[in-house]
Amino acid sequence: METTAGSIKKSGDYYGTYRTYLNNAYGSSQGVEISFSNRRVDRWRYRMTYTLAQVKRGYHGYYIILENMTPELEQKYTYSASEYTSGEDRTHRFNGSLTYTVPMNGGPEIAGITPFENMSFGLIYRVSSGLAYYWSPSYVADANIESNRRYPLESNTDLQIEKTLKLRNGISIVASVRVSNLFNNKQLTPIYSGELSRWVLRSATYEDPDNDPDRDVRLYNYYQVYKNVPREIYINVGFNF
Repeated sequence: METTAGSIKKSGDYYGTYRTYLNNAYGSSQGVEISFSNRRVDRWRYRMTYTLAQVKRGYHGYYIILENMTPELEQKYTYSASEYTSGEDRTHRFNGSLTYTVPMNGGPEIAGITPFENMSFGLIYRVSSGLAYYWSPSYVADANIESNRRYPLESNTDLQIEKTLKLRNGISIVASVRVSNLFNNKQLTPIYSGELSRWVLRSATYEDPDNDPDRDVRLYNYYQVYKNVPREIYINVGFNF
């Protein structure tokens, strides 16, 4: 019998026993966050946040329950009191935003015109530790280690420029340009199986021929190698009235 909640084992050890899911996993996150920002309304506005934290996971209690649980079997089928660095852990994070606003009649004057008046320039920058993962040579196996390496730092910068042009009767035109991933940074998609060894030993991803000249890398596009979107540019025009 099989259900979404569990099944009865049909062969091997524990034949005829019922297998189901058990809520015996846990996770924890501990750290500190430091923020700086200006509260008053000014031409310059900024906010910076740094987070130092660590995400752990582990298991507790029995993972097999038998009809006759002796103390020896309880010890055998109980998870050890161990915690591991979670694969989602990012020990260091920094987020920063900076905005500069040019007021009416502000900015440099060119031929009697102030082209930068009623404009705002904004930057958002984010950087964090890479995701944790486990890798070891094929001849090394350590059951007590789950995360011993990290992917490279991941960073992203967004830019937005907005201009308001005031017309008559309280009507104004608002135009803006927004650039996502300004510097076209690339963030690796987590790599698994044999491809992980290529990455660790030779920094080769799906898009690289590596040491096999016949490797058909055309089968793998940008979105399979990198998990973030390349640079995007958005142009918007609207009216206020």
